[in-house]
Amino acid sequence: MKYQIDQSGKIEQTNINTVISCTNEKHASIMLKKAVKRQIQKVFRAAHMEKLFPYLTFSALIAMLIKHISPRHKVIIDREYTGHEEQIKERITAYCELLSMNNIPPIEFGHVGKTSKTHQFGYKVAIGKEKPTIITNATEVLKLLFGAKKNRPLTA
Repeated sequence: MKYQIDQSGKIEQTNINTVISCTNEKHASIMLKKAVKRQIQKVFRAAHMEKLFPYLTFSALIAMLIKHISPRHKVIIDREYTGHEEQIKERITAYCELLSMNNIPPIEFGHVGKTSKTHQFGYKVAIGKEKPTIITNATEVLKLLFGAKKNRPLTA
């Protein structure tokens, strides 16, 4: 049994909302609205860490979604940021720990196709045909990204 996670609307596309969706026996999604993405991006710019904005924000959203669904089996994340997957996996694990998760599932990257239930569900949330499970805000995301001592930033 595995959980698939897919992204609709890349983090760095600040003119559209981002939806990270997950399906298995449960369907869940987390939405980051475009205005909130721009707020978070400003913080990264001010910290001279703009290159890390998509990777760290993506990692934080996935950790928040994993915390919500509490998967008991392997999580497969669609390949969105090839070349940064190990860093993203490390950040997801660190963020899950900061969210007080005791049992962090194995995380892998793979292909989640456009015909998958996960992709279809995320797309429906993105276009407004389904409601997101969670709508997060800048405060929650920034607290996870910058608010803890364990959180070491990635290198660009």
